[in-house]
Amino acid sequence: MITDLFTCTCDEHMSRNLLKQVTPAEIKETFASLPKNKAHGPDGYPAEFFTGCWDFVGEEVTSAIFEFFSSGKILRQWNSTILALIPKNAPSVSITDFRPISCCNTLYKVISKNLANRLQLFLPQAISNTQKAFVQGRLLVENVLLATELVQGYDRKHISPRAMLKVDLKKAFDSVKWDYINIKWAKFSY
Repeated sequence: MITDLFTCTCDEHMSRNLLKQVTPAEIKETFASLPKNKAHGPDGYPAEFFTGCWDFVGEEVTSAIFEFFSSGKILRQWNSTILALIPKNAPSVSITDFRPISCCNTLYKVISKNLANRLQLFLPQAISNTQKAFVQGRLLVENVLLATELVQGYDRKHISPRAMLKVDLKKAFDSVKWDYINIKWAKFSY
């Protein structure tokens, strides 16, 4: 069964760290760490507004973020984004000539970053050693070299039967099997 492939679970210490309440200091620090001069989301408030006016808005913003973490529910307005299409090439004549960029609200960015910071402690155990792309300290080229080694001599006779599969990653990247994702998360058992 597919769930047998996932052996990673949280120990008690890791589970406590993932589930502990965010602190006001963490929230303020997250606002301060957001990049400056970035496009704002639909609410119109860039990160600089919150850091510059923290004495006036900090307590209410912190309370609102606490509410999200205790209820698990986010206001629809916080979750809305502006989708901007940035041209990759000139002239841009096809939809594939554009890169979609989502401009999220600052409060959404803070919540996301706090969640990501918590997950960073857990990810090294959850991510397979064979995952090379998009993992700090690992290079995609490692798997390219491995694939090259596997393909060399593929046409040799008198060895075991074998098969090769080519996957169109452009299409595979655009689809997510949510059942698979849910099974994987359930297996972590925290």
